[in-house]
Amino acid sequence: MAKKNGSSIEWVGGVLSMPAYVMDEDVPYRPTMVIWMNADGFVLGLTPTKPNESLPVVASDSLQTAIKDHHAPARIRISSNEVAEALRISHPQLEIIIAPTPELDEVFEHMSDELGQGERAMSYLSSGIEPDAIASFFTSATKLYEAEPWKIVPSDQSLFFVTIEQLNIRDAVLSVIGQMEQNFGIVLFSNIDDFHSYLEAGYMMEHDEVPESIAPHLSLNFDKGADIDTELRKEIATYRWEVSDSKAYPYLLFVDKDLLSRPLTIKEYTIIEAIALALSEILLEKEALHAAWEGRSSVCQTFTVPTYQGNIEVNLRVT
Repeated sequence: MAKKNGSSIEWVGGVLSMPAYVMDEDVPYRPTMVIWMNADGFVLGLTPTKPNESLPVVASDSLQTAIKDHHAPARIRISSNEVAEALRISHPQLEIIIAPTPELDEVFEHMSDELGQGERAMSYLSSGIEPDAIASFFTSATKLYEAEPWKIVPSDQSLFFVTIEQLNIRDAVLSVIGQMEQNFGIVLFSNIDDFHSYLEAGYMMEHDEVPESIAPHLSLNFDKGADIDTELRKEIATYRWEVSDSKAYPYLLFVDKDLLSRPLTIKEYTIIEAIALALSEILLEKEALHAAWEGRSSVCQTFTVPTYQGNIEVNLRVT
C-alpha cells in the first residue's frame, strides 16, 4: 500500500508567532501557529491558537489531527520543552526529541512574505474605531503640533512621567522628538527601563548591530501630507478631520518588541489624546520645566482634559 503524502520517520514541529495581528472583540493579538512538517519539507498541518488557549493542549490535538491525515512518524523533533512534555503524555507511542528546528525558519519567512503581499490599504478606521473618535484625536494632535513641544523640550531625553489613573497608566515615560527638525512627535513607554532599553537598541542599530528586541512603545507622529498613503489623505478629506498644516498629518503607531506594528485600540487613542492636551498646557510653564530638567527643581501638575471618552485627569511630572 502506498503511503500517504507526509509519511516519514521524523516530523518537525514548532510554534510560530505570526508576523501580523488580528482583532478579537476589539483587542489585537498575534496568532500563534502550531505547525507540523516532514523531512521533505511538506507541511502536514497548521493550527492557529488564541491567547486564552493552552498551547500544549492545542499542539497535542493538532498532532493527532495530522496523524489521522498521514501515517504517524516514529519521531517528533520540537524545540519547546513545554510542548514536548505534553506530547510525551498524549502520544506515548512516539519518540519526542527536544532540539532546534531550523527548517521552520523558511516556512516562517514564506508566511511573512505572503501576509505582506496581502495587506490592504491603510485606514484610521481599520480597528473599528468611530470617525468621531478619530476626529477628537486629530483635534488634540493639532493642538499639540501648534504648541511645538520640540522647540521647548531640550532633547528626547528630557522626559515627562505620566500617570492617568482612569486608564491604568502609572509613571509611564514620555519622550518628545523632533529637536533636530525631523520626525516630530511624542513616544510613550511603559516605564523608565523600557525607555533606556529603547535607547540602547537605537544605538545598536546606528552601528549596524541587530538588537534581539526593542521596547514596546506608543507614538504620535506628524508627517508631511505628501509622504502619507493616498488612501489616508482621502479618508482625512472625506471626514474633514482637523490638520494644522501640510507637515502636520498625525498618525498613531504601536510597535511591539519584534518591531511589528499592530492595530490600535480606542484606549490607546484616548491615552494619546489626553496626553497631547495636557502636554500642550504644561508647556506654557517653560521656565519651570527647564529648571526641572536642569535638576534645580521639579514640576508636577494634574490637568483635566476633555477627550472623546469624557474628561480625563492627566498627571505630568518632571524631576
